[in-house]
Amino acid sequence: MDIYIADITPFSDDYVFDKHFNRLPEHAKQRIERLKNKDDRIRSLGGYLLLSYGLKLRDADFSEIKTDSSGKPYIAGLGVHFNLSHSESFAAAVFSAYPTGIDIETKRKVNLRIAGHFFTEYEKDILKSAIDPDLEFLRIWTRKEAFSKATGDGILHTLRNDAIWARPLIVYGTEYKIDTVITDSYILSTAHSAKEAMSPIEPITLI
Repeated sequence: MDIYIADITPFSDDYVFDKHFNRLPEHAKQRIERLKNKDDRIRSLGGYLLLSYGLKLRDADFSEIKTDSSGKPYIAGLGVHFNLSHSESFAAAVFSAYPTGIDIETKRKVNLRIAGHFFTEYEKDILKSAIDPDLEFLRIWTRKEAFSKATGDGILHTLRNDAIWARPLIVYGTEYKIDTVITDSYILSTAHSAKEAMSPIEPITLI
């Protein structure tokens, strides 16, 4: 299991963005160009470059990417599963021999009323007793997001139940673990097979 993270704020500079964008294969350019919002284009470029970095280390490329029945991507010949996430300033990627999911969120104030719509009663109680409700909200959210991506069940399904709190955490015959790392800048969670431990996060420079 490998986790990479990259600061994507340099791509907000038009010159830096264009320099790297122009080196992309045509299919990637078209995907990014379809995005109307500049911030979305920056995040997409950063994610693509981070994914490319991980694939090259594994002697793979985009032409080898397949999706399983739930839409999760993997590299068929190598048995490599991967997942991406973006936040305001960061792109993150995880690569594993097993189905996996990742979510990263920049630390910030959040609208806690969202919890009233999507979190379970158990999670609302956790928020009420939290010393830092904003941080706790993001911790819960990233864990649910990562888990939904690992299982392929979708975030809405995962948000509305207490599945991530089960011990052991078994879905479709696979036992999962969810790990969270909190830094001064971001919160990152991974959901991964219980057969492997979360690896250290490796910072990558994309420019």
